[in-house]
Amino acid sequence: MRKGEKTRQRIIEKSAQIFNEKGYYQTSLSDIMNETGLKKGGIYRYFKDKNELMIEAFYFAVKKVRNFYLEKTTLESDELTLLKTFFEVFKNLANDIPIAGGCPIFNASIEMDCQQDSDILPHAQKTMHRLIEMITEIIESGRIKGTFHSELSAKEQAIFFISSLEGGLALTKLYKDSKYLLTVCENLEKYLQTLVN
Repeated sequence: MRKGEKTRQRIIEKSAQIFNEKGYYQTSLSDIMNETGLKKGGIYRYFKDKNELMIEAFYFAVKKVRNFYLEKTTLESDELTLLKTFFEVFKNLANDIPIAGGCPIFNASIEMDCQQDSDILPHAQKTMHRLIEMITEIIESGRIKGTFHSELSAKEQAIFFISSLEGGLALTKLYKDSKYLLTVCENLEKYLQTLVN
């Protein structure tokens, strides 16, 4: 990787942490300058504007969470293990692991919902759609293999799981208490057992 590419990547990585913790519109260019040690010109040398940097940082944060999930699974992982691991990843998000601030998709979705013509909202929507599809595919695969009940609606279950986890994470952030998310995860794990043949 060339020096310029390394610098650009470093700006994205540092900015992703701040954006995810503080908010995309609450984070100022000064915050980014302080975190990266670069001046305004040094940042805009690699990004045409703050919106481009926000989008790149958002995808970096999402990738970091996805890679954290993939590190905890294997090609041999069965569908039940994949879903339990998904719940475990959310438990870690409450403790700012693998990225400070919690779920980047949820954070961007909530913040951008109030912004007219937000550049990042379509990216958050697209990424959430992919997440729902990923969980849907896991459940559907388990249904086909006979792990889960055959009458199960994979898409509905995926939406239920993700909505519950995101809601638990929101309460945990609101009250600064991980018990809310832990309660959701524990109950989802119990519920998951009722779906198994």
